[in-house]
Amino acid sequence: MRKRIGIEDFLRWAYRDELPKAQPDPGLLGPAGYRGGMGGLERMAELGVRIDVPDNRYGVVPNAWGGDDPHPDAVRAAHAVEALHALELELPDGWNPIADMGELGTLGPAAVQRALHGLCFTHASGRRTLRPHATPRRLVFRHALLGGTPDWEGEAPVIALVTGGNGKPAWFRRETVMGEGGAYEIEVDGMDRKRRLPHPDAYQKPSLSPDPVETIMGRGEYEIWRSVLDLLHADLAPQLTAFTLEGCARPMRPWETGDLPKRRVIHSLLRVAAPPQKGPSRPLGRARRPASPVRHVLQGAA
Repeated sequence: MRKRIGIEDFLRWAYRDELPKAQPDPGLLGPAGYRGGMGGLERMAELGVRIDVPDNRYGVVPNAWGGDDPHPDAVRAAHAVEALHALELELPDGWNPIADMGELGTLGPAAVQRALHGLCFTHASGRRTLRPHATPRRLVFRHALLGGTPDWEGEAPVIALVTGGNGKPAWFRRETVMGEGGAYEIEVDGMDRKRRLPHPDAYQKPSLSPDPVETIMGRGEYEIWRSVLDLLHADLAPQLTAFTLEGCARPMRPWETGDLPKRRVIHSLLRVAAPPQKGPSRPLGRARRPASPVRHVLQGAA
């Protein structure tokens, strides 16, 4: 009889209990086991702790006393997670994860754009590539090992004037300077220090306090992570032999206030970027088909 288990608990079991049973290739012991000179630092950035033992083929620290081989269901999970490299970011129009924080004027969309710069690279073609810390594989891997979810909580900001070192509202002005490429404008101090008054053309600038960029990035990571759990559940549920896999009960956007809006099917935040590479890893089911974008249940953009 198969055991019922939620997708998060299943991934934790796979990455914490089973996959560490696989030992590293003997030829990769020592510095080579980190796949390059920066491998150890990358692992520290990924997990938040220093790792002195080389990874095994599933990217986890091996347990020398693990005994038998990893359970086949855990191996299936590892292959599905590894196949997530074929996904890239595709944002719905008007994506706004801080609509619950009130009216922020033009500063809200500007903060969202700054947060997107921290989450992904935007190419000249408009295509977005997630930065290493926010890739679907990295997010699933990190939270399978460490538990919890991406940190989406944050304090609602208020609009306030930018202040100077003395805590008072600061003044700014624009000046034209000459450079090698010609004339261009820069922003400089707008105070006339001799008169202790602002220059006639000086202005003050509003800002959001506290800056919500970190919160927006965390909510973006949460939406990606939560969406991927649905993809993994759909792919793995028919394959497992020892478990009846249950989907994730977490809301897509836990920061939404009041009753959760009715879910509707829209384009996912993620779509297939390229056909999966051939190899021993099994493709991730429907999510690996390059003919059309991945579609699944995802709450619409606010």
